[in-house]
Amino acid sequence: SLEPDALNTRKLAFSDPYFLTGPVLVIPATAPLKGWNEQRKKIVGVEAKSHFLLRLEQDPSIQVKIYNDSLKALSDLERGRIDGAVLPIIPAYTYVETFYKDKLQIVTLPLTTEGARLVALKNDEGQLLVQRFNEGLAVLQQNGVYKKLLGQWGLIDPEQIVAPQTPL
Repeated sequence: SLEPDALNTRKLAFSDPYFLTGPVLVIPATAPLKGWNEQRKKIVGVEAKSHFLLRLEQDPSIQVKIYNDSLKALSDLERGRIDGAVLPIIPAYTYVETFYKDKLQIVTLPLTTEGARLVALKNDEGQLLVQRFNEGLAVLQQNGVYKKLLGQWGLIDPEQIVAPQTPL
């Protein structure tokens, strides 16, 4: 799950992500989705090692509370001590569908492009491979096979788990 950046894109070619693993926003199931972003200053829990932490700290309407354990953040969220929690989609989905069923909800698609992708050397062959991979991925997404494969492999389809209206 290597993300393209200014350094590695000099030597590597990256495909479009075929499975997103980035962070999502989790809020209480009872919280109104409409207007969440216009609320007073919000307290949002984030894991200390999250790459998304820097982005949140730049938003003046968000006060970041750092957690070493995402379960502690979700517990505080359920108890109303914080307004939201940002954590990677896979653990977020697992916790929301098990321990916090009907208590918490995922309300955004992944907030970054972190995910599994094809990576090749940035040479003619590598770039051709990435181009063809992206073309094939687009076809699979358009004809519905991609969604069927996600289901077959038991993988999360972000579009299926996000609450109907997103606040961000």
